[in-house]
Amino acid sequence: MAETVLSKRRSSFWLKTGLLISLSALADILFLGHAIGWTPAFFGISLLAAVLLTQPYILASRKMKIDSMLLVGLTLSMVEHSGLLNIMLFGLGLGVLTTWPRRQTDHPGIIA
Repeated sequence: MAETVLSKRRSSFWLKTGLLISLSALADILFLGHAIGWTPAFFGISLLAAVLLTQPYILASRKMKIDSMLLVGLTLSMVEHSGLLNIMLFGLGLGVLTTWPRRQTDHPGIIA
């Protein structure tokens, strides 16, 4: 049992490392020397997709699905009006989404 937990943690580490490098490169491409327009929305969708990919338990709850859909709607509104308030609300919503309490199993490192 401990071997499967360790193998899940290793594969998760490399997935998260790859996503971190990809998101950093994407941020450089989108924001370096360009005007703010549709780019925060595209980066927000990419960030939300990375969070949902690394933490699939988020979509197990109805509340989390609603929060995810609201964040997608907020990023779509950022295409038209990319202001500081929209970006701060997206950050707050993403923070709530990733820190929402979840049910733990009896085994450490495995989330139900």
